[in-house]
Amino acid sequence: ALLGSRLPRHQKPVGPYLEVALRAAEWADRRDAFEPGHAERVASISAMMADALGLPDGEATALIRAAMLHDLGKVSFPVEVLRQKGPLDDEQMRLMRLHPERGAALLRALDSDDEVANAIEFHHERADGMGYYGKRGEDVPRLSKILSVAEAFDAMTTSLVRAPMTHDRALAFLREQRGSQYDVDCVDALMESARPRPTSVAYSEF
Repeated sequence: ALLGSRLPRHQKPVGPYLEVALRAAEWADRRDAFEPGHAERVASISAMMADALGLPDGEATALIRAAMLHDLGKVSFPVEVLRQKGPLDDEQMRLMRLHPERGAALLRALDSDDEVANAIEFHHERADGMGYYGKRGEDVPRLSKILSVAEAFDAMTTSLVRAPMTHDRALAFLREQRGSQYDVDCVDALMESARPRPTSVAYSEF
């Protein structure tokens, strides 16, 4: 429902560039180390977090587009690397660290939507500056911080290369890493989104 309510309000038309990017992202998704549908799930989680954070419609739409395309840079990676069950060697890790930058570059080549491209490029940065490119704090776009938490949650719960975590365990891990690996406000937004909504039963006299 949130996805449907956000996307139609975006003023920029969906052009051929997005179709090309989405097809490439879908191909990357089918070859990745998570259960099929990773990008759609990350987009849904991001939409819920955007709602919890009170993002305006334009920013929320950019976030959802970035979520759908965040692993675009993996499209040319060997499937053996993506599906490897065990630690990556130095060269494989170097390759893996290129995928956010490559994805952003591919998107910029198709369209000049810098907000979406920047969100993709920095979605593996960490709050403590120990991410892929060493950025932290205000140097990391807010959309990247949200995307980082949403992507991590889905990756932990749908992994095909290691035992997936339960939702509760993944939330507990994110809570443990709140402020070091992940942005405080973004973790809190996910916790708020994941909290069961209270239900009320209408009172009637018999």
